[in-house]
Amino acid sequence: MTLAPSSFELIGRAPERTVTLGGRHLATVPVSSPPAVSDLDGGKRSGNLADFRDLVRLTQHFDVMHVTGPCVEPQDVPVQFRHLQSNLAYLTLTDKAPYLYARGRGQVRDSFEMFRIGYGLDEEAFLSTPCCYTVINSNSPRQLDIPMCMGLIDFAAAGQVAVITPFTLAGAMAPVTLAGALTLQHAEAILTNREVGVNLVLLVLFPTLLSFGIMSYFQPRVDPTRAALIYLTEPVFAAGYAWLLAGKRLTPREIFGAGLILAANLLVEILAARSKRETVPVCQNDAAI
Repeated sequence: MTLAPSSFELIGRAPERTVTLGGRHLATVPVSSPPAVSDLDGGKRSGNLADFRDLVRLTQHFDVMHVTGPCVEPQDVPVQFRHLQSNLAYLTLTDKAPYLYARGRGQVRDSFEMFRIGYGLDEEAFLSTPCCYTVINSNSPRQLDIPMCMGLIDFAAAGQVAVITPFTLAGAMAPVTLAGALTLQHAEAILTNREVGVNLVLLVLFPTLLSFGIMSYFQPRVDPTRAALIYLTEPVFAAGYAWLLAGKRLTPREIFGAGLILAANLLVEILAARSKRETVPVCQNDAAI
């Protein structure tokens, strides 16, 4: 957590649309995901693609809106294609940073590719350029389901922005009063973000991407026997980190087992080094004879 920046930039397709998030900066967004839309001419009606596109145009027009958002659900488009039409509207009707739903790995992957092309980035540049965002609403009390977790994993792996907020409705899963609902929302934001959401993101970046990247690079360059012995130390390091970072206590039996593993590795290294010193190279002429 100490390595996370206090603020960062969400990049717009036009330089003047780039928004700073975090710290004391404020970013305003339009409403997200209402099922219906209403106006004086047409009255209330179910969300549709035409109204979605009109609301994207309004978001682009008003400078007070810093990024885009799904202002209405385009229910006339089948769910499996809805993200494609929504992304097309973002890419053709606005130059502000787009929003996408984390509704499945396939849809997220499609959206990332569309935005990467729209921003004119190669794959490597996209991973280091936060240019789209999603919102993960944890269900009260402090629950993340599988699609939410997959969304966090996908966005973390792609270097894109995931906003984690608790979904607390006054009178439903929160007290009916404004003060009570806000108190519960802030409490769940602190606990859920630190204990679940943020930890999941960090788990993707460091113990997964970083560690497996290092392993994939060095494993082909290490002797197979030595590599196998190195793998034996994984539970030892896991126990050590659990003791150092989480305050877990090791039983005497566990400490003894860790010692045996380390002693076995040390013994093999000593024997291997001694074997190399005692080996006498055979001359090529002698071998021929």
